[in-house]
Amino acid sequence: MSTISSRVRWIFLGAGIALLSGMVASYLLLSKPLDSPIVSDEGEIHPIAVGFTYTEFLKQKPRKKIVAQALVIKPRPLLFFNVKGIREAMLVNAQTDLYFDDASSSQVELFPFTEKQATPQGGVKTLLEQYGPITRLVIEGLVLKIHNHADLQLVVSAKRAIQQGMDSPWLLEGAVLWHPKAGKRIYSDQVFWYQQDHLFRFPKRYLLLTADGHRQEQKPVRLNLDLEPLPP
Repeated sequence: MSTISSRVRWIFLGAGIALLSGMVASYLLLSKPLDSPIVSDEGEIHPIAVGFTYTEFLKQKPRKKIVAQALVIKPRPLLFFNVKGIREAMLVNAQTDLYFDDASSSQVELFPFTEKQATPQGGVKTLLEQYGPITRLVIEGLVLKIHNHADLQLVVSAKRAIQQGMDSPWLLEGAVLWHPKAGKRIYSDQVFWYQQDHLFRFPKRYLLLTADGHRQEQKPVRLNLDLEPLPP
C-alpha cells in the first residue's frame, strides 16, 4: 500500500514539474521581443572576405593599409545570447599601417571603413550595410604600425581591440607599445587609443621597459606617440 502511495506521489510531483516548466516556457516565449530572435553561436556569421586587404590614399600618398586574415560579420554577444539585428564587424589577425602627416593625420581611422567615409564604388562598406547596422568593431590579433611621414614612429600589438562607437576610443587588451627610436617598450593589460588626438590613456598602472633594460612600474597616465607623458 505504501509503495502504491509513493508511486502516486511521484506521478503528481512529475506532473507538477512539467506544468510549471510549460508555464515558464510560455511566459518566456510571450515576453521575448518579436524583432529580436535569438540565434545560435553557429548561425548568422558572414565571412565578407578571406585574405582581406584594404588601402587608402590621399593626394597619391598612402595613409592607411590593412592586411587581415579575414573580415567577418557576426552577431554581437549580449549576456549569454547572440541577437539578430545587433552585429559586430571583426578583423582577424590584422596588420595596420597608418601614415600620419600634417594634412591627413586627423582623418586616418584604425578600421577599414567608418560611417563617415566611403570606399570606391561602395566596396566593403556597401557589403557590410547589407547586414544592417554594425554596433561594434573588433580586431582579434592586431599589429599597428604608425608612420610619421616616412619614418616608423611606433609599433603597437594587442591581443584584442574593441571600439564601441565610431566616436569612441579603441580599447586595446594585452597591449605592447614599442618606440623604435627611444628603444622603450610598454606592457599593459588595458590601454585606450584616442586615434583623433594621437594619444594613449592608461586607466591603471603599466610596466615600462627602458632602452637600458630597466623595468619600471608607472602610474596611470596619458602618453603621446613618442610615449612621453602629457599634462593632465
